Amino acid sequence: AQELEDVYLQARNMLTASQKMQEDRVYAHYAALQREAVLLQRLSRTATLNDVFHVWYEGHFGCINGLRLGRLPS
Repeated sequence: AQELEDVYLQARNMLTASQKMQEDRVYAHYAALQREAVLLQRLSRTATLNDVFHVWYEGHFGCINGLRLGRLPS
């Protein structure tokens, strides 16, 4: 009877350890998914055109990436 109980406890411990490993994997994947969702949200708010095309003005001229646009009235 003791041997049967020992076999049962060993099998139960192995099953519990296996279940814990699976839960850890699920939590790791969930954490990775959450990180990626935050990154996607941040990237979707990024104004890509503002990063690619530097738009400003220089005196009377508007400039895009160093190219001066416009002309003086004279």
